[in-house]
Amino acid sequence: MKPIKIFSIFFSLILILGCESSDIGTTTDDSSDTGTAGSLARFTIAGNYLYTVELQQLKIFNISDEKQPAFIKQIYPGFDIETIFSKDDYLFLGSRWGVYIFDISNPESPEEISIYSHIYSCDPVVVSGNYAYSTLNSSGSCGRGLNQLDVIDISDIENPTQVAEIEMESPKGLGVSGNLLFVCDNGIKVYNISNPESPQYIKKEAVDAYDVIPVGNLLLVAAESGLYEYEFDANGNLTFVSTLYTITKK
Repeated sequence: MKPIKIFSIFFSLILILGCESSDIGTTTDDSSDTGTAGSLARFTIAGNYLYTVELQQLKIFNISDEKQPAFIKQIYPGFDIETIFSKDDYLFLGSRWGVYIFDISNPESPEEISIYSHIYSCDPVVVSGNYAYSTLNSSGSCGRGLNQLDVIDISDIENPTQVAEIEMESPKGLGVSGNLLFVCDNGIKVYNISNPESPQYIKKEAVDAYDVIPVGNLLLVAAESGLYEYEFDANGNLTFVSTLYTITKK
């Protein structure tokens, strides 16, 4: 799926769904036909299908005809659904109660196969290989005292298991690329995850970020002040590239 198709759908969604400022656009890997959105996104693209979430709703659209997206149906996956992430034939829905995992091998009929539960908390999630990474945040209405990064083994997709947790300050969105994990936690923390069950802290970049999207060797950073572009190398070093847009506070 070409980037122009993704962006046209995204801007249509802004008009139709009234996306919140924390919902970030989607990019794509041309080799996979699968959309890559930020961990706080409320929509994802997998093949020719668009999935959106809102509280207790998961909506499915066929977008094989980009000019006329077709609504397929709506299902009720659980409570307090906040984010969605797709990987291969699976959807990972982040809720305040845990991570709901759905099989989308039949893309028009997602089937729940497991739930990873945790204490009530805001819960963005990303996936790489056999591991999912999720942040818990206690600020505001999000939770009851936990600020941490969970590492979840999903090699047995029907029985996800926490294998590590790392204390955080006030984590929000996160992104993963190869052996690097980026976590928005009063800045951008960079971890080496070559051993997924034992992430190793590398450095912290002073950016007021709340979500990140790795695209190739670029990191799109959504911050309170705007959207920025950084380059990163295999060692996790970040280099500022450009400002894509800024938010002017009244």
